[in-house]
Amino acid sequence: MAVIDPGHPIRVARPSRSLERAERFWCHGAGLEVLWRSGAEVEGDHALLMVGQPGASWRKTSTQPVAFTAISR
Repeated sequence: MAVIDPGHPIRVARPSRSLERAERFWCHGAGLEVLWRSGAEVEGDHALLMVGQPGASWRKTSTQPVAFTAISR
């Protein structure tokens, strides 16, 4: 018996130093689509990128805290 129902919505969130690089990897490399994007002006002082497949019950979220925006690699 599965612990998590296959149709249950799942969100996987990880911090990122570069949302541009994350988008390039997940969208151009893995074939996902941008579902939502916001800048650091939203509540919580972090920029946000959500990718996935439209209509799917899951999504991958990358966050970029304001503290990371000054670091370039």
